[in-house]
Amino acid sequence: MAQQSTKSTQTSPESLRSGLVDDTGLLEALFPDPRSRPTERWLRKMRQQRLIPCVKIGHRFVRYDVRQVEAALKKQFTREAKWA
Repeated sequence: MAQQSTKSTQTSPESLRSGLVDDTGLLEALFPDPRSRPTERWLRKMRQQRLIPCVKIGHRFVRYDVRQVEAALKKQFTREAKWA
């Protein structure tokens, strides 16, 4: 008898880090805790203000590279200490 392997249907945040993801996938990858996760409205606002990079295909089809967005957020919102 052949053994069947069971696949996990949940996607881990690490698996979302490769390739392009949609709005929900980006928020899940950047903020694993659902209680601290911002809304998709916040994400759209960040995109409209051009604070995070995105790949826009057509009029509504938008995808993100998680690593590029992480780097952009880190650069944008990290402040160096004034008195080091």
